Amino acid sequence: MSDAIVSWFSNMNGYTAVFFMSMLPIVELRGSIIFAAATDLPYVWAYIISVVGNMIPIPFVILFCPFRFSGAAKSCTYRLRLL
Repeated sequence: MSDAIVSWFSNMNGYTAVFFMSMLPIVELRGSIIFAAATDLPYVWAYIISVVGNMIPIPFVILFCPFRFSGAAKSCTYRLRLL
């Protein structure tokens, strides 16, 4: 399976591969910036594209998984009351 993922990213444009690679939960920024350095992309653009690609899934996680954050919100308000 890892060979299929590597071949899929190697067939893409460098910037597009960095963008989609930064969305993957396992690789995220660390792997996408290393991949960009290996493909000789400029570091500044690689960083910007990786950060934007990493932030895109966040609203969808918050919208479609509200049950995960309800307990955290209750815990946070409880801790604030203790202060």
